Amino acid sequence: MKKISKIVIGLLCMNLTSEFCAAQTTPIDNVAPGPHILVETRNFVVTNSPSGSMSPTTLKFDLYMSASQAYVNYLVANGTEFGFQSGDVAFDLDFGTDGTTVYTLPIGWQAVKTNNQLSDIQAPQNLAPGTLPAGYDTRFKFTPIRTMQSDPFTTTPTHVATATMSWPAGTIIGTPGTGSGAKIQLRCAASGFGTGGTGSKWGDLNGNSANTIGPSSTLATPLPVKLVNFSAVREGNTATLTWSTSEESNSDYFEVQRSADSKVWEKLKTVAAKGESSVEVHYSAVDDSPMNGNNFYRLKMIDKDGTFALSKIRNVEFEFKTGYTLFPNPVSDKLNFKSTEDWNTVASIKIYNAQGVEVYTSPSVPVKEVDVKNLPSGTYVVKLSRKQSRQSQSYKVVIAR
Repeated sequence: MKKISKIVIGLLCMNLTSEFCAAQTTPIDNVAPGPHILVETRNFVVTNSPSGSMSPTTLKFDLYMSASQAYVNYLVANGTEFGFQSGDVAFDLDFGTDGTTVYTLPIGWQAVKTNNQLSDIQAPQNLAPGTLPAGYDTRFKFTPIRTMQSDPFTTTPTHVATATMSWPAGTIIGTPGTGSGAKIQLRCAASGFGTGGTGSKWGDLNGNSANTIGPSSTLATPLPVKLVNFSAVREGNTATLTWSTSEESNSDYFEVQRSADSKVWEKLKTVAAKGESSVEVHYSAVDDSPMNGNNFYRLKMIDKDGTFALSKIRNVEFEFKTGYTLFPNPVSDKLNFKSTEDWNTVASIKIYNAQGVEVYTSPSVPVKEVDVKNLPSGTYVVKLSRKQSRQSQSYKVVIAR
């Protein structure tokens, strides 16, 4: 049997009939209506196998994804780094009154991406039966994942993956559309967060990993501070950052962030905020170990309730003499380091993915060849630190296969 169902990463549900749900989120302001990520499921095929059969019962469907025009416009205005990176898509399945009525975990699952708008779609995880809504028989989830190298979402639904789940023979999925109650309910959340029924979340490529759905309101959340200036200047072998606020309300702290490419960001320092102020307040911070080449800086201004805003980006360039070369680049298997200096001065080598997550750290004695064949294709930042100086160099490396 075949059915088509539409869903939107959002609040309500999807059904084996034709319901769909809506949700919106912005990384900064939680204003609705905002950018939508739309998930559409098509071509449901259920194959029930009787007890004693050698074949399992299976449920198969195609996953389509697209974006609202507001999402497209939002990325044009703010940058592709605020695009969808990942989200947990959970399914509550009710086998119906003419199907199995006990909690039954899938025994097998597969999710295969069919389009470059996704870099991966992780195998579903079983979710605890205690989290099931009343009347549902099982629950599982998938996680679509993107990188900065993924093709952009468009407003046209595109087939991005095909999913298949299986249960032991004798498990019966009831017939939808006959009043039996057979249905599938969708929930969504940012990857790694609980997938609840009262809201949707998704993470973006800029590290905002729990973007909450905005309410149906045009009221913007007040920013914690009013930033009147932010500058970064080179002073010798250091970078000095200064900024001022003209007003603060319930502000908590500033997180000074740095990047080698304005895409992958790391926390450099934190500076306590004044909290409550109606006069100009001045702040400063020093990067005493800048990277060779470009050093992009920005402020993450965080309120006491977790609300935050990001400043504009400033850049300071340094030219340190270095004898290190990374090759090949792009790389598919082994990343090599060539040095005209004493390799024993290298303290550590670390590799970060496009989300700023550390995916490799060298042993206590760094080696000149790093195996990267198990890392997914994408853009990475390699950070090389020295023992006798506080300086470090960062290099952009592309893994391609």
